[in-house]
Amino acid sequence: MGVISEVTGTYNPLINLSLNFRESNKNINYVGGAMRIDSRSASPLFVWLSRSAGSSIENVLMSITLNGNVGIGTTDNANWQLAASPYKLAVGGSVIATAVTVKIAANWPDYVLKKDYQLPTLQDIKTYIDQHQHLPEMPSEQEIKTDGLNLGEMNKLLTKKVEELTLYLIEKDKQVKEDEAKVNSQEMRINKLEKELELILKMKAAANN
Repeated sequence: MGVISEVTGTYNPLINLSLNFRESNKNINYVGGAMRIDSRSASPLFVWLSRSAGSSIENVLMSITLNGNVGIGTTDNANWQLAASPYKLAVGGSVIATAVTVKIAANWPDYVLKKDYQLPTLQDIKTYIDQHQHLPEMPSEQEIKTDGLNLGEMNKLLTKKVEELTLYLIEKDKQVKEDEAKVNSQEMRINKLEKELELILKMKAAANN
């Protein structure tokens, strides 16, 4: 097994410096790397590669661009370039973690629970749903397909909807209790009228006798 190690560059490494570590025997699986510092190129600053035995195709496992973007399992194509991506970390695959914290800049929806918040009417929400087939402010299916899901923004929207739903339930509970009080009052009046009517009938029957 022979390992090729190459160092090429200039006297000024900030302009162009390349380090390559590759297995020369193509019949052996290998994981190698290449680091390049080149202020004249948009190529990745660091690339970590792998190649299967018998194949001349190298797979990019991880790369870091000159602007600090990190790609794991990603592939540049005509529609997407890691160096031009607005995301500092891009992963082409699944991610697992024991905890993830998303920091929200501002405007967490506790304002929904303030006295001056104008809660939309259920009729307005129904009208919106009939027209758009999704809740107000929530992204549509097409938007999710196109732009993906912003976890921070989605959690903020879900919290807002939960708080609005809580206000609707509080208002509905108030209406139910008011209706129950009216029904109880009406039942008391009916019972009173029935007793008065019963008394009148008894008095009338006694008078006839």
